[in-house]
This record gives sequence, C-alpha cells and structure tokens, in this order.
Amino acid sequence: MPVIIKVLGFSVALTLVFTLIANLLPQVEGEAPVEKTFDPAAFTEESFVALGEELFKGKGTCTLCHNNMGRAPDILAMNMVETAVERLAEARYQGAATDAESYLRESLLEPSVYVVKNYGKKGSNDTESPMPIINKAPIQLSDIEMDALIAYMQAKDGNSVTVALPTSTPPVEEKTAAASAAPVVAKNAEEAIKQYGCM
Repeated sequence: MPVIIKVLGFSVALTLVFTLIANLLPQVEGEAPVEKTFDPAAFTEESFVALGEELFKGKGTCTLCHNNMGRAPDILAMNMVETAVERLAEARYQGAATDAESYLRESLLEPSVYVVKNYGKKGSNDTESPMPIINKAPIQLSDIEMDALIAYMQAKDGNSVTVALPTSTPPVEEKTAAASAAPVVAKNAEEAIKQYGCM
C-alpha cells in the first residue's frame, strides 16, 4: 500500500476521532449581553440589593478577581462595612472618604487611592491598583448600577444600606449643536492627518 494512502487514512481517522470527541463534550451556547434599562421609581431596597448582587457576579466582573484565589481581597468572605471602617483608620489611607459608603464608592471610582497591602500591581509597591475604574471601559457601570453594587456590599452581611434609592431617571443632557453636527470628512490623506493629528 502506498505511503500517501496510509497518511491520508491516518489523517481522516484522526479527524473523525477529534470530531467525535468534540461532539461528546457538553456544548455551551453563548449569548450576547442584553442592555438593561431600569425604572428608578420601581426599586425597593430588596430589589436594589438584588440588582447589586447580579452586577457583582455578572456585568461588574467582580468575582473574577475578588474570590478566594488570592488575586484580590475576597469581598464575599469579608464584612465590607467593618473592613471599610478599619481601612479608613489606617495610616496608609490618603483618600477623601469619611464613612463606609464613601469608601466603597471611592474604591470603585479611584481604586489606586488606597491599595490593600500585597494586592497592588507588581513593581508599584502597592501604590497602583490593578482594578479598573468601573464607570469607564471595559466595565462601564452607570451611577445607578454603582449605587446598587455598594448597596449589595453593605447588605450582604446584614448591615444597613445607606445608599439612597434612585427616585427618578437622571436628566438627559442636551446635545450641543457642535456635538450633534456631522463630522467634516477630510478630502484627502494630508487633510485627514492635519484634522485628526495622525502621525
């Protein structure tokens, strides 16, 4: 039997084995994330905390790092209100927060203000946090979502929720004429370089 037929037969057999294995494994179908809209007037404290828990485990991607694997403090195992009060009293803390709620908000919006010892970026001597700012890309939580997340971190250990429930939709900013105007298209490459500062 020629060598080419043996090679082709082996290749086909190997492909069939891999196909069989791939079909035997459980199949997971991913779904595109759904953008949720909130009716601020419909929130109760319980539903607001439940939204915070959903964000903590989902869109906020908090559990990727804040777990028992040691990459970041395990928030689920900590009483965050007590922890916040302790951290506010530490000499290393240089932020502007005055209570647990403002500390948690500051941690979400300015994570490098206070970095827990041994959890900073490598080489930063615990002065720079690896945590992203959560109201910016890639997470981009809204103000209501951040409030819900803080409410969840307060309530999960039986503490009082001090975050005010949203009462109405935030005012929509009016677009200025310049912002709503269509961008001017460059006529040639040189004009595009001048207009957009490309080098």
